[in-house]
Amino acid sequence: MIEKFFNEGNTHIKKENPVEESFLNKKIIFSEYPLLIYWELTRACDLVCKHCRANSIKNPEQNELNTNQIFKIIDDIRENFSKNTTIVFTGGDPLKRNDLFEIIDYTRKKGVRFALAPSATNLITYKIIEKLKESGVESISLSLDSHNPDIHDKIRGVEKTFQRTIELANIINSLNINLQINTLIYKENYNDLERMYEFLEKNIKPHRWSLFLLIKTGRGTELEEPTASEVEKFNNRLYKIHKNSSFLIKTTELHHYRRTFIKRMINEGKSIEEIKKTSIYRGAGIRDGNGIIFISSKGFVYPSGFLPLIVGNLKKNILSDIYKNSSLLKKLRDPDNFEGKCGYCEFRYICGGSRARAFAKTKNPFSSEPLCLYKPQVFNKFY
Repeated sequence: MIEKFFNEGNTHIKKENPVEESFLNKKIIFSEYPLLIYWELTRACDLVCKHCRANSIKNPEQNELNTNQIFKIIDDIRENFSKNTTIVFTGGDPLKRNDLFEIIDYTRKKGVRFALAPSATNLITYKIIEKLKESGVESISLSLDSHNPDIHDKIRGVEKTFQRTIELANIINSLNINLQINTLIYKENYNDLERMYEFLEKNIKPHRWSLFLLIKTGRGTELEEPTASEVEKFNNRLYKIHKNSSFLIKTTELHHYRRTFIKRMINEGKSIEEIKKTSIYRGAGIRDGNGIIFISSKGFVYPSGFLPLIVGNLKKNILSDIYKNSSLLKKLRDPDNFEGKCGYCEFRYICGGSRARAFAKTKNPFSSEPLCLYKPQVFNKFY
């Protein structure tokens, strides 16, 4: 009997908790526009991060998208996506492009929202950050992987990167720009969660903290993931922090934290309306290819930066057409297409698991989230 649920996806599961059912029975599909466009302007970067999905290089490549090609893509984004769509200019290090501020100025003039994810090097200065503020940047993100300078610098591959990151965070805060701190979570540092939060709360106070659970792609294949059991414990530890955090917390490629968060809130007697007001609930359903799209420096389009399956080429095709009509993206957006327990889990619409991690593990983006320990309700009915 259980094989039937594996094969058919079990799209109609009877929910026993009416509070949970109201959350779980509606698909969340972003078919017309992405909320976030992660745009790798260049692979060039002066850091040598151990988990870099881009396998960064020292200098820009000859066949990167040129300025005019980028302008045309921005025109398409302005004309055919939502005013709520935000471009995150990233890399590599976007500051390695000489035309970065031409791109930023054009984006601003077109009324498209944008954020920047620079590397913590000497390329980004007080004057650069001031200019970004004047240009209307939504936020600037910096990476900080540990409260321990030696561990952070080891991950980033360059000494004193920790110190430079703290300096830049202070500048960004002083100019009242929204600061996001990105933290890699992997085997070596997942036990430092509480100490990392305390460090951020005391020394940085970011607007948002984003915790990224390692995907073993690019250079990240050399790092070790926590186990599924360790991730489950991590999610519950994170919930305790999240309840009283003085800043927003989000997760990247750790979609099943949404399940932990919602179940814990329900068990504590929170109302539907209270849960809907949380940042975690507002992120429900967003995952690789669904509300997210990635543009490479050469113009190739992927469901996300961590899912290396090309769905289009912007030197030949139009981004809005790719996003709306790609057969792979359409299939990825509907969790009823997922296989194994992700295909019948009652949290599949809100969570859906990391499609990038499923692909990294099995070469199948529709297989189950490898680092999720949860047994769906239908499984418990039979075992």
